[in-house]
Amino acid sequence: MGLWLNTEGSVYVAVARERLVLRVNSDGKTEVVARSVEPWSPSGGMFDREGNLWLLEYDSATAVRACCLDHDGKERIYASGRLSGIGP
Repeated sequence: MGLWLNTEGSVYVAVARERLVLRVNSDGKTEVVARSVEPWSPSGGMFDREGNLWLLEYDSATAVRACCLDHDGKERIYASGRLSGIGP
């Protein structure tokens, strides 16, 4: 499970088993802000200077990818591949 913050003080939680990212606001309310499509699961994230959400995702075959969700909800995949030396 990965944790990170935004500039407003909200905490973001990558919940790999559920394939989602939660935002926990300062008042304790939670909201799903992103969902990874099968077979991908989020493991961590961050925000860039423009406020876009970047996620690091993995799958059960040890493949990894980075994706960016912009303010309009558009997803862009920037990298994907299998980790060498891991798995069968």
